[in-house]
Amino acid sequence: FVLATALAQNLAGGSPDGKSYTLQSVFDGSSPRTIDGQEVNNSDGESCGSCSLATAMTRSINTVYYDLASRVGPENVAAMAHTLGVQATDATGAPTLQTNGTTDSRIGIGGYEVRTVDMASAYATVAAGGVLRSPHFVASVTDASGAMLYQHADDAAQVIDPKIANDVAVSMRPIASYSNDALAGGRQSAAKTGT
Repeated sequence: FVLATALAQNLAGGSPDGKSYTLQSVFDGSSPRTIDGQEVNNSDGESCGSCSLATAMTRSINTVYYDLASRVGPENVAAMAHTLGVQATDATGAPTLQTNGTTDSRIGIGGYEVRTVDMASAYATVAAGGVLRSPHFVASVTDASGAMLYQHADDAAQVIDPKIANDVAVSMRPIASYSNDALAGGRQSAAKTGT
């Protein structure tokens, strides 16, 4: 969501800090780092010194994506997550991806709860080139004679630029192999550890 936010801001003229970010943008991936007054650590002793956003995605470098979330605006990351398929409110009607009305930079490293179905929906949106379809469990129902009793309405909507979805997917392709979880037979996948 953070990367998609940064890439979308490029199309709109740049991020709130006035910069444009690409998969090749270099960040400090050392650990620990203090960002927005918060000490941030990478998991499992990972560190990459100076590394690109693509490398930081593959290696799950928390400090880089926490920093990027701060730069692009945590509330913008939440808005992108909602655009991609994460519900804006929970079952009680309370807003998601915030605490006490505020979203902070920990959204960049998964600091807020997200339902599994919402994460699957968002990943499916990226995989579909930025086309969102509402998640559903039943596609159709027919009776014994084959008459259609129910057909899920296709509610497909292009919610982000296909180039953004492609770049996010490209950044996620090396992750399964890097994490020793590659698909059998060399099949392509896009994944994200820690999600």
